[in-house]
Amino acid sequence: MSGVAELTDATFDEAIAGSKSVLVDFWAEWCQPCKAMVPTLEAIAAEHGDVLTVAKVDVGAFPDFSSRFKINGIPHLILFQEGEIMARITGAQPKEHVLRVVLPLIEAAADEAAADEAVG
Repeated sequence: MSGVAELTDATFDEAIAGSKSVLVDFWAEWCQPCKAMVPTLEAIAAEHGDVLTVAKVDVGAFPDFSSRFKINGIPHLILFQEGEIMARITGAQPKEHVLRVVLPLIEAAADEAAADEAVG
């Protein structure tokens, strides 16, 4: 996936810990609905890369993530902000649905950060 970062067990924690929101796609090579999400995630990465990092983790190669994040079905998207889970989306969903869930949370986090800067 172009524009979509590939995470591993070695890079995951650092990637989600930053101040920029990260939408992680937990997927597997054998999963057809996961493959159907590729164009959606690439479009989100291209259109919203200034405020959102889109990444993916292959739970087939790194199965510990499934238990760590209680993932029972894939594709499974989790939005992280500063390492905290802000939202989950399970199943192949259209871009509009994904954005309807994640954008308000990203905007709220940006507003909160701006308010913190103004006070501090």
